Amino acid sequence: MTRLRPSLPINHDETLTSYVSRLAQLHMRPSARKFCGELGIDFGLLCQGKTETVQRLAEITGLSGDVLERAAQVHGTEGWLLRGERFERTALRRTSFAFCPACLRDDAANRTKIGTAIYERLPWTLKTVRTCARHAIALTIVSPEAEIHELRDFARRVVLYRKETLRAFDSGTNRRATSLERYIEDRFRSDRTDTTAFRAVPLYAVIRASEVFGMADLYGTSRTFQTLSPDERTAAGDAGFASLSSGRVGICDLMERVRRRCTGPASISARPSAVYGNLHAWLYHAKDPAYASIKDCAAEYIIGHSASHLRGSLFGRKIIDRPWYTIWTASVAFDIDPGRLRNVMTAAGRISPEEAALSNDRIVIPAADLQTLLQELRGCVGWSSLTSLLGVPRRTVGEFVGPGFIEPMVEKADHRLKSDLFRKSDICDLLDRMLQNATVVDTPSPELFDFLSTRRRSLTRTKDLITMLLERRLTRVQRWRGASGVPSIYLDPEEVRRVAFPEKLNGPTFKKAAALLRIHPAAVNALVAHGYLTAQNLNSSRERDATKIIPWNTIESFRQTYITRFEFARSLGVSYSALDKILSERNIFTVQSVNEIGLNLYLRSEASIIRT
Repeated sequence: MTRLRPSLPINHDETLTSYVSRLAQLHMRPSARKFCGELGIDFGLLCQGKTETVQRLAEITGLSGDVLERAAQVHGTEGWLLRGERFERTALRRTSFAFCPACLRDDAANRTKIGTAIYERLPWTLKTVRTCARHAIALTIVSPEAEIHELRDFARRVVLYRKETLRAFDSGTNRRATSLERYIEDRFRSDRTDTTAFRAVPLYAVIRASEVFGMADLYGTSRTFQTLSPDERTAAGDAGFASLSSGRVGICDLMERVRRRCTGPASISARPSAVYGNLHAWLYHAKDPAYASIKDCAAEYIIGHSASHLRGSLFGRKIIDRPWYTIWTASVAFDIDPGRLRNVMTAAGRISPEEAALSNDRIVIPAADLQTLLQELRGCVGWSSLTSLLGVPRRTVGEFVGPGFIEPMVEKADHRLKSDLFRKSDICDLLDRMLQNATVVDTPSPELFDFLSTRRRSLTRTKDLITMLLERRLTRVQRWRGASGVPSIYLDPEEVRRVAFPEKLNGPTFKKAAALLRIHPAAVNALVAHGYLTAQNLNSSRERDATKIIPWNTIESFRQTYITRFEFARSLGVSYSALDKILSERNIFTVQSVNEIGLNLYLRSEASIIRT
């Protein structure tokens, strides 16, 4: 194949399209595109770094294909490659071109045809690079309305924009290159030695992370990258690179500065997403493995310095050795009720009075203390489990709760607390104390009844019955092996009645007195009111007890003196109508009007006369 004559060497930091542009100037062709067309090469494909096209150019120029490929911008499925470094399309200058006036002046020195001497440096194609590190002046950036293949024709563009170029020669802005810009140039050198923490991090990740972290450091966490001016972006990249290049220490220092600037209320400053703002959002959405080392350092800092709102992982990194938890995060991590954990912490004195008003996502628990609290929590139950353990109905279980019985861990004074929580040990202790005087049996005695049945038969309150057991005032107590909890307790109702109501041994209540006398309870009241019966006040505070009793001697005296119509008719073996006829014939009348005492009452002496 005939080689191109004359030809030019390619510079070590020159782009491939710039080299072709200089060849077109050397052969006095109007553009690089037409020059390539004459050689049978598609300049558009050359701008994309297509391997076949680059190799075709290598054959024509006699240069190594590897050398030309290193100079090319290669378009692939994952973006653009520059010397093996991957970049997104938005990171490249696709609608403008940049140059350093001083570099071009040096290129054109002692040259008769500057178009064959000036060339585009590889770093100039990146938007991040805005300064020439060699001459410490700002790059001149030109944004003409032109196709991409025209912008890549570098030598022709500089010649066409001669006025802008000459003006840039005379008025270049002095500016020192940032540390990030110098690093980018070093990364493109083949003989570089990377001594920073970015040795294993792709260049595009270094640039993007530096700009995002620097933006948060310099301009706050609410700014977005699109709102920054070009100078602000450069400053952000420099600040971010200076911190991130130091590795873990630098990242932690930067995040410490960001965290300390958060001056919002406690409810805001407790949330990492609010403290770190757009930096937190970027770390969350940056799924590229290239950012893994940076995200790990940031996550480690946040875990160690945040107060709440963290789940089991952060930025895809599982939180294993978490130094602290909040009530809320602990409830998520260990699948427990936050209200129950708050109860246990309150009972253990882990929540100070100042923290009592804080919500569950703002009360911090040291990880070292959490296991102890969880162990205590496993030994606690709520109302439902309390009902099951005691073996009593839900409507009755409240009678077992109170001072001296089963006490809640803490008083329900805070709506954030779980509705009363009880220790299992307290429940077992109460049952043991109730059964301390019990005899264990396989089959309870037939005259004994279970706890609840005894309560009903003896008309005793539940708490009074519990107190009798705790004070050992009952002698006949059995524990049935066939049951557990309260249903295993068997008692003698008669003994309970005697112990609970010793005063009732002197006489029956009004209700029982009415049953003994075969009259209506209301009539008992009337008889007491008219002096036929005498009542005694028990001064009892029990709601289910009668307030008065009728002494046995009074009842016996009443029976000996008076007889009711029912008893009168029954003793004679006649009906009420026959009794009324007999009484009328004998002129026997009631001792008092039935309307006044509510029954027909006669003297027993008169009844004995009739029977005789």
